[in-house]
Amino acid sequence: MSENGKTESQLKNLNKVLKGAFDYAIQEGYCFKNPCKFISIPKLKNDNFDELEENEDIEIFDNDTIDKIIKICHRNINEGSEDYLYYMILLELGSGLRQGEILGLQNQNIDEDVKVKKQLLKIKKFKDKKSDGWESKLVTPKTVNSIRTIELPDVIINVIKKYKTIQQDKWKKQNKIFDNTSLLFTTSCCTPLDSSNLLKQWKKFLQENKIEYKKWHSLRHSYASLLFQAGADIKTVQELLGHADINTTSQIYVHVFPETKKQAVNLLNQKLKC
Repeated sequence: MSENGKTESQLKNLNKVLKGAFDYAIQEGYCFKNPCKFISIPKLKNDNFDELEENEDIEIFDNDTIDKIIKICHRNINEGSEDYLYYMILLELGSGLRQGEILGLQNQNIDEDVKVKKQLLKIKKFKDKKSDGWESKLVTPKTVNSIRTIELPDVIINVIKKYKTIQQDKWKKQNKIFDNTSLLFTTSCCTPLDSSNLLKQWKKFLQENKIEYKKWHSLRHSYASLLFQAGADIKTVQELLGHADINTTSQIYVHVFPETKKQAVNLLNQKLKC
């Protein structure tokens, strides 16, 4: 089940239910052994699942830093860089995708908008019931809300069109065909990108441009902050981010903008004054 993309929590809950059922069966004399006891649930490597945000410190880039990052990316793209990182950073700031979602984007899933249907995760492999390393695998997102369509700003659409042309040429040189199911972002050998390699490139980008380090996930938070600053309502932000519960959205981001409360009070002052 883990090989098919089931999460660690899903496996634990299933084991708990079955264990209770077998305990009852033993009590009633239907069987003498509980096969669910002493079972070790495999830990799945998932660096970015969104609901973990509730338990982490929320970091966003301030607007000046976001402007700096955007200018650096556009400058390198305009100078002809084929480095995936510049294109990916701009897409992240224009869509707020989870790390696994952006790594798992297929050519057919992005054009005028982004259709989130899969995410690329590192899944633990098993051979003869023993751990046999990790593999990158496209899996269905954990929640229904994660499967969504995100409209893209025109500037990002143009950036991605340019990158698709780059990918087509790169795949052709590798004697491969960049078709609808091909991953959008890949290595120079047209293989799936590893999250650890992305992290190394991200750290290098920040160091070279003298930007204080923040996690890649901070780009997603920054996307949400830009939406709020642009006047988007919380329901819209929830849907764009793919949160299962609107409370997750509010709990994560409400403290990011304390000035919003002041703005609301000032608006009331203007309305209520004589």
